[in-house]
Amino acid sequence: MAEINNLLAAGGRTLRLTGNLLLPTGAQQVLQAEDILRAEIDEGVDGALMPGDVLCANLSLWLCNDPGRWTAATIAALPGASISLSLEVLCGSTWHSAPLGVFLAEKIEIQEGQAEILVTGNDSISTTLSAAFTDSLTYPATLGDIWSNLVRQTSYEFSGSIPNGSSVVDRKPDWQDMSLRRAMGIVAAAAGCFLRIDRSGNLDLVRIWDASATEFSLDAHAYTELCHGSGSFGPLNRLLVETCRDEEGEAGTLTLRADAGIADSVQNTFVLKNNPLFGNGAENVLTLAQGMLNTMAGLTAESMEFAWRGDPSLRIGDRVCLVDTSGVATHGILSRQALRFDQGFLAQCKCAAPGDDSSDAERTIAPDGSLNANRLVGTVNGALIAAESITAEKIAAGSVITEKMAAHSVTADILESSSVSAFTVQAVAAKFQQIAAGSATTDELYAGLAEIVTLMVGEINADNITTDQLAAVLGDFVALYADTAGIDYAVIKDMVTDTAIITQGEADQLYIARLAVTEANIVSLTTGQLLITGNDGNLYALTVDDAGTVSTQLRQVTNGDIADGTIDAGTKILSGSITADLLNVQQIFASEALIGAIKAANLDVSDLFANEAFIASLNAWDIWSNDSMRLTVNKNDMNLWLRIDPDAGVEIGKNTSPVKMALDNEGWAIRDHGVDTAQCKDGKIVIKDGEFTGSIILGDFLLRYNSADGHVSLLKR
Repeated sequence: MAEINNLLAAGGRTLRLTGNLLLPTGAQQVLQAEDILRAEIDEGVDGALMPGDVLCANLSLWLCNDPGRWTAATIAALPGASISLSLEVLCGSTWHSAPLGVFLAEKIEIQEGQAEILVTGNDSISTTLSAAFTDSLTYPATLGDIWSNLVRQTSYEFSGSIPNGSSVVDRKPDWQDMSLRRAMGIVAAAAGCFLRIDRSGNLDLVRIWDASATEFSLDAHAYTELCHGSGSFGPLNRLLVETCRDEEGEAGTLTLRADAGIADSVQNTFVLKNNPLFGNGAENVLTLAQGMLNTMAGLTAESMEFAWRGDPSLRIGDRVCLVDTSGVATHGILSRQALRFDQGFLAQCKCAAPGDDSSDAERTIAPDGSLNANRLVGTVNGALIAAESITAEKIAAGSVITEKMAAHSVTADILESSSVSAFTVQAVAAKFQQIAAGSATTDELYAGLAEIVTLMVGEINADNITTDQLAAVLGDFVALYADTAGIDYAVIKDMVTDTAIITQGEADQLYIARLAVTEANIVSLTTGQLLITGNDGNLYALTVDDAGTVSTQLRQVTNGDIADGTIDAGTKILSGSITADLLNVQQIFASEALIGAIKAANLDVSDLFANEAFIASLNAWDIWSNDSMRLTVNKNDMNLWLRIDPDAGVEIGKNTSPVKMALDNEGWAIRDHGVDTAQCKDGKIVIKDGEFTGSIILGDFLLRYNSADGHVSLLKR
């Protein structure tokens, strides 16, 4: 391995990415370098690495999809396939290999028109540790016994002992139907460790701090980008443990120090909460906590972010020493890195220090499948958040974004609007006075913003919401059933009600842009005039005389029928189309009109714009054009080009010819490509670089040119 590390650190290197594909069918396929276009591996955590973290790396792999490279059956079998990747570097004629990891393909994307396949997935943590943990041990039991029981319920192999493994847990923890992943994180925290999958796909339990471990060194020539952080932590000296409640409901706090002579501060303190192994008042809980502190004591970390040429041997949790161009050394613990292969290899790394995002170094977002969201203000983006995984007194707006949230996954006293954005929200535990099966029934329901198509409460499908009083600032409902609804503003798709009493709209009037009524039972309707369409398509006005007799009268809609007169401004269209043999109107105002033909004895307009017009006779005292005028005869190419310029005069000729005649108040000229070749000015004819044949009439004289001898004669006419 040392040899390939030296090759990767060399100034010039030739790299390629290869791998192996194991399909769920059992078939294997070697991934050659030409099969792989590029790849990205994202591993680690957002903040500082903390005890109990269970890491899961993500893979994005782009495969070449040239015709004939993949069969349809192989592409269909890619979901669930195991992908092993290796980075290879050339030395002489030999390729040396370093593993990049083993991943399970979860999603396949093939974009039309793109000759590539995008495969995304995770390492085995996401699937292997998703099952529920079953604790069949008899307590008291050691931390090592609990760990062994956990490993036996997975497909992983683990040999040796774990740090703090001999410490005793006195009574059975309240696991609360935890997954293997979260239970392993709880045990790893008590051991002062975190969990990851190594580059070969094996489970790796790693100490959060190992003073004897060798630092990964980078000098000023190794990195390409560097950003120093302001955070620093350590040396770790104090551990605060909030013990879990005992049978009487009592909880407590344990305070332990590695060196009593060192002053306490947030920069040397870890806080551990909600770990069921630390029961309040348990006989051996202090020894368990002291063993955890002994494993981690002395942890020191500084924050920085840097990019460099990368080496797969650098792993999350490794200590890094980077010396910058000014000779200053920064000592950090690698908490996150993105490895990218795209022709070359690059690593984007981050070393975060505990306390960067929290004043008491408390873990905010734990990657063990749970969230401690009391101060959650960032963004959690996950396809699935496990049940009972978010517990908080308050969740800030915009902090949870997910495609699916399982039932009971959010429990909060206060849930601010816009704090949960989801395609499917199956359960959000809120304060309801009463919830009934089949519907949500409550005496009083208040919503600042509600867009509800289907509301799932536990296993209750609330297609209908029945309430005595519903107050909503803005509600968008598919179906709303209410005895009394006080609604400031609501967009309601379908409203079914036995009685609808609307006292007023805006300014004591109700405006309805469109009213479609299948059946109407109207007790009282007052209208100034009622127009209806007859079977013949005409409009008729209904009138009732003093005797109550109803009669009809053929009506035509005029300007007077529109109270605001806006028919004159062209802002109202009374019909989608007008079909008439004769249209007799005084004025037509329209922003756009499509008319096949206009026949008129007299057309009086200020402006007339037309792509094509046929006019039998045109009498006009003023014809104008923007720049020039083209006259087409018999629709052939003999077009006459006419241009009139107030300064330059008149220019006329064939539009496709470069030779044109120009007339102005001083004389005339013949121009070829814009250059005068002949002029008549001040009674003189001037020919430049050209010739003329025949004769020219000048008053009573004739100017004749003899082509035979080249003489010019002036003759009396």
